[in-house]
Amino acid sequence: MGLFDKIIGVVNKANEIKATVTYTPDIVCSNGSKIKKDCIYSRYNLDDMKRIKNNSYLLGNTNTPLATDEILCVNAFLAEAAHLLSYFPKKSISKSNLCFRERLINGTNAFCFATFKPLTNTGKMPKYPMVLHFYISDELFGDLYYAQNGEIEKGDIIVWGKGICNEVQLRMIGSDLKLHTIYQTNPVTYKKEKIYYQ
Repeated sequence: MGLFDKIIGVVNKANEIKATVTYTPDIVCSNGSKIKKDCIYSRYNLDDMKRIKNNSYLLGNTNTPLATDEILCVNAFLAEAAHLLSYFPKKSISKSNLCFRERLINGTNAFCFATFKPLTNTGKMPKYPMVLHFYISDELFGDLYYAQNGEIEKGDIIVWGKGICNEVQLRMIGSDLKLHTIYQTNPVTYKKEKIYYQ
């Protein structure tokens, strides 16, 4: 075999290797670092997400139905809080109030979007790699945290009523996501007080 044949063989082998490698764009995390998309397990179509400012991602059309369903599940927890505490604001999320495109209200990202957490200092995947942020109004907004298995395992929802800020925390209890803690911020002292705990 001559030198020309060897060169052709090397080029062909390189082309074969190149054909088996697929390019996976990186996800830019909240601190500016990057994670390969294929390292994140998600029920969402990451390829349909569009990066916007501050390393946030619009969800895209294919992800909107799933995100809508998961955000609307928050209503069950808000109803439970209102049932447990008679003075808790009676609020709920309506599908028509969800916005999945960029908009600002008073400088606030007033829409639903995702962010991704960076790898830990030791290079491991964070406990909650993806966070779904939702904003209904200045009186109702929150975050749903997706674990490495792609399921929601934590939630923090802010509900304002009668000048009082209520923070509803959802946490895993056993194998279920449940209403875990409710805090109220005293409007005079601005001190956060635990008013319900499971």
